[in-house]
Amino acid sequence: MKIFFDMIQLLGGLILSLGYIPQIFKIFKTKSVDDFSFNTLKLVAFGIFCMELYAIYNIKVAFMFFITNTLALAIQIIMVMLYMIYRKKENINDL
Repeated sequence: MKIFFDMIQLLGGLILSLGYIPQIFKIFKTKSVDDFSFNTLKLVAFGIFCMELYAIYNIKVAFMFFITNTLALAIQIIMVMLYMIYRKKENINDL
């Protein structure tokens, strides 16, 4: 039964993590992050980081969660980096 729920968690985590990929491609294509809230990106990244600490603490029990959370954290870090690269100069004060 555990393997079933591990696979459900893996599937859900992959869907949630990979859901950002189309946005990353759009940023690369348009070279624009004008519609993004940097505060939202920072809060989501911090929330995922907190969950990553939990996953590391419970790695024996929650290995699938650790895998998908690590992927989500990496993708969120990419989003923050893209924001930093493509923000307009007048938005620098948003940081």
